[in-house]
Parts: sequence; structure tokens; C-alpha cells
Amino acid sequence: MIRWLEARQVLSFFVQAISSFTITMSATLVVELGNRGVWPFVGVNPTLIVVGGIVMLVAGLMVVATAQDAIDEFYVTASARFMKTFVMTAGIVMGIVIGLLVAHAAGSKIAVSPDPVALGDPFWQVMGAVVIAAGWALFMQSKLAAVVWAGIIGGLGWGVYMLTAASGEALANGVAAVLVGFAGAIIARVYRSPSIALIDAGVVPLVPGLALYNGLMQFVDKPSASSVAEGNMLLLTALSVALSIAAGASVGNYFGRPVRSHIVRVKESIPEMMPTFRRKR
Repeated sequence: MIRWLEARQVLSFFVQAISSFTITMSATLVVELGNRGVWPFVGVNPTLIVVGGIVMLVAGLMVVATAQDAIDEFYVTASARFMKTFVMTAGIVMGIVIGLLVAHAAGSKIAVSPDPVALGDPFWQVMGAVVIAAGWALFMQSKLAAVVWAGIIGGLGWGVYMLTAASGEALANGVAAVLVGFAGAIIARVYRSPSIALIDAGVVPLVPGLALYNGLMQFVDKPSASSVAEGNMLLLTALSVALSIAAGASVGNYFGRPVRSHIVRVKESIPEMMPTFRRKR
């Protein structure tokens, strides 16, 4: 749907809205088939289908890019990116809301929760992060080696996040981003790949796109004083996490560059040392 709409030069807001509407209607179809006992749709959680579908739509990396521009003192660009992020996420929310209205009008009882989705077993969390990072590198048409390394870096970053999650969302994501930036800088130099590609893929599991989406959903799903307050908190959390990821990736890349230069010098000096070693023997 995205490719079809973009080929016809449809504006990004409507691309987001129509795509998320399509995802919501697909989830509705799955729920109705499950209610009629059709395997394998029985007992499927529609919230997971919708959230899993809109992962490709959420502007998580754009939030991080906005924070990076603000850190680099490109304030005008950061403001424009922030507004685009808000508009694109609002398009997602509008598509889901319209999809739910259409589904309910047709007699479906589908319900999509605006609350954050609970995470599963730590092992599967890491495996999911590996798949997400590798999938993003594949989506960006990277080489096979870059895809593999992106998956490894993404899994390591998520592992660090889980170990430091008790310290708070912003700090945990920042520390994980430092590792991603450091590892991406070293591996990119050794394998002669663009470091920005590996780092971008590695931080994709960390980006706060779903927090941004959940924050906006709180305003449209039975709005009340408590839901508005929770929505504001989620939006502020998403912004703070984005700043932490952007700063952490920059710091990791900064410290990784001299290390990767030293590794390359050592790697290049080994062939030169071999003839001398053979003569001594």
C-alpha cells in the first residue's frame, strides 16, 4: 500500500493514514475469522497485529534524527523534523481510529489497546531486536555482511538496554546507544562499510516510535484527565529517549573512531611484518 501510494505522489500524512487503516482492517478480518473458529486465527490479540503492522510506519528514527539535529545546533531543521514526525504519527492514529469506527459500524467487536505492549521473555526480546536490526539493514539494501553485523549490534544493544533498564528509560537507551555507536564505528571501518548504516540499523530496536504512537493514542481513545496526563508523559518519555539515543550514538561513534583507526593500522602492518619474521627464522 505504501509503495502504491508513494508511486502516485500521495502526501505522507495520507500515506500513513491509509496504510494504518489497511492494517486495522486486516486485524479486524483476523479477529472475525478467529471468532468463527477458523484456524490459525483463534485467540489472536488484535493489538499485537496492529502494533506489529505499524512498526514500519512509526517515525522512531525521525525522532532520533530530530534530537541529533538539536544536539548539533541545527534548530530550524530540528523544528521542521519534529513537526513532520508529529504529522506522520497523527496520520497513523487517524487511520487506526477510522478503521476501528468502520469495523464497529460493521458489527465487529475488535478493540486495540492504547497502552504500551508488555514485553516477552528476554531471549525472544534479544532475538526480536536482532531480526529488527538485520531487517532494517536489508531494507536499506546493505551487503550480507552488513546485515549480519547489524543484527548482532542490534541484539547487543538491546541486551545492554535490558541490563540497565532499572536505571530509567532514557539512561538505559543512552547506554545501549553508546555501545551501538562504538561497535558500529569499529566494524564499519574493518569491513569498509558506512558506519551510519550500521548505527542506524543497530538503534532501530531502541527508537521510541511506539511510545510516540501510544502517547497520541491516549488523547483519542476515551480521553480523560488521567489519559491526557499519561499521554503527555509518554510523549515526554519518547523525546527524552530520542535525545539519549542520539547523544549516545554520537558519543559511541566518537570514541570508536580512534580505536578503529588503530585496528586498521595493526591489520595493515601484519603483512609487512611477515617477510621479516620469515627471514629471522
